[in-house]
Amino acid sequence: LIKEKDMEKKAHKLLLALLMFAMLINPLVDSNIVKASEGDIEEKLQKVVDKALEFEGVNYKSPHHDRHIGFNCDGLIWYAYKEAIGHLVPMGPENMDELGKEISKEDLRIGDVITYDFRKTGRATHVAMYIGKIPGHSKPQIIHAVRNGDGYKGRGGVILDDFDRYKAVKRYVRLYDETNMQVADFRVKKWVNLRTNNGNQPYDREALIGRFRKGDI
Repeated sequence: LIKEKDMEKKAHKLLLALLMFAMLINPLVDSNIVKASEGDIEEKLQKVVDKALEFEGVNYKSPHHDRHIGFNCDGLIWYAYKEAIGHLVPMGPENMDELGKEISKEDLRIGDVITYDFRKTGRATHVAMYIGKIPGHSKPQIIHAVRNGDGYKGRGGVILDDFDRYKAVKRYVRLYDETNMQVADFRVKKWVNLRTNNGNQPYDREALIGRFRKGDI
């Protein structure tokens, strides 16, 4: 009986020691996980920016998201995310503006999006990707696809600009975060209409949805 009590005491002490050890190392483990996660996200976003930069000088074409044909503003961002890291963001300036996570100007990081209301409609009519400081430029940069003669001093196509050049900023938006959502909702307003046959033909929404089968992505 005495031996059993001694064993119980030893087991109790061991359990307490293990609990204290777990409490001590847990913050360290959590911190390392967070740092690893942040490092992974930064690496992915750099890939997105690098991919977008590959298309500098490519023609403007709307509505398109094809490196061989051209890009419009949201098509460039959508394509860069998809090709670089397989992440699908919403299409259309309005959808990016409404479905992205609003952030402050001070919280901008590479890969984030700036939405603009150049037409003073109260809606987002243009988007650009924030790419930060890059060699050869004194200010942080954005990359975006613009029309010729559309208020951009006659420069058309995929171009770089100072991030604070345009005053008609609507919001600063984060399209990629720790949730790492892989699939965008194709049913958001105007998305299907814009992207079905490049917007050249009418579509029946229910018929389109009806083509999907269980297991489709």
